[in-house]
Amino acid sequence: MPPKGLLPLLALLMATTSCDRATRAVRGTKELAKEGLEWSKQKAKNRLERMADHLFFTCHPNTPDTDRNKMRFHEYFKPALVPDAHEIYAYTDYMGIDYVVMFSFRCDTTSLARIIRDNDLELYQDSTGMNPFPCLGNSWDLEWWDESKLKMIRPFVRGVDQQDRLRLWYDSLEHRATYQQFSL
Repeated sequence: MPPKGLLPLLALLMATTSCDRATRAVRGTKELAKEGLEWSKQKAKNRLERMADHLFFTCHPNTPDTDRNKMRFHEYFKPALVPDAHEIYAYTDYMGIDYVVMFSFRCDTTSLARIIRDNDLELYQDSTGMNPFPCLGNSWDLEWWDESKLKMIRPFVRGVDQQDRLRLWYDSLEHRATYQQFSL
């Protein structure tokens, strides 16, 4: 027979150990639930961003090379077409009855030639050499969209009335292409 105070001591020890295990299990479950909740929140946020992006075609017009700018860029240019594109700025406006998409990016002349060929662009022919296209006005405030500079460069063009219009300017000193696609 065990000594007189040993049974209550063993009972207390077993209860304490069980409570400690239970406490650890509850803490672990709470941490697991917290992680699951954070994961669910992030997944819902990502899904909402993707849905909004499909509805509103978002980009970051004042910051180059963001994921959204690259995504927009690759919607208009195949990645293999312009593999060296960098410093990609993008602007989109699909509101209203017309739309405009604009990009500015650095690339070499080989990539420029592929863009021209892939989009069936032709060098604009004008006796003055000045760009006759007003670039849809200057209603946007984009550092990389310099109309005064673009007007001095003869663009590659495609499109007439009732068609999408494409314009592509290339600054050979900066190796910067500026692209605009719009409808009226």
